[in-house]
Amino acid sequence: MPAALALFAGMADYYDAIITRRFVSYRLGRIGFLLFEMIRTMNEKENEIPPPQEKPAVSAGVNLAVIIGTILFPVIGIAMGFTYFRKDSPAAKKAGRNWLILGVLMFIVNIVLVSTMK
Repeated sequence: MPAALALFAGMADYYDAIITRRFVSYRLGRIGFLLFEMIRTMNEKENEIPPPQEKPAVSAGVNLAVIIGTILFPVIGIAMGFTYFRKDSPAAKKAGRNWLILGVLMFIVNIVLVSTMK
C-alpha cells in the first residue's frame, strides 16, 4: 500500500509540474516559459546537496594532542596507538603505528631516566 501512495504522490508532482509549465507557457508565451524553466533549474541546482567531503582519519589537533600526551604519559600513546592501529583506514593505521612506536620509545626513555637517577 505505501508503494502505491508513493507512486501516486510522484504522479501528482509530475502532473502538477506539467500543469504549471502549460499555464506559464500559455500566460507568458515561449520566452516566459524559457525564463520559467531557467529559474526553475537554477533553483534546483541551488538546492542540491554537495557530496560530503571526506574527513581525515585523524585530525591535526588530535594528532598533536596525542603526541604531547604521549611525551608526558607514554601510556596514552600506547593505548591510542592500539586503538587506531585496529581501524580499517590506512591513515588511521599509520597514525596508530606512529603513536604506538612513540609510546614504547617514551616508555623506554622514562625507564632509562628513572634508573640513572638512582
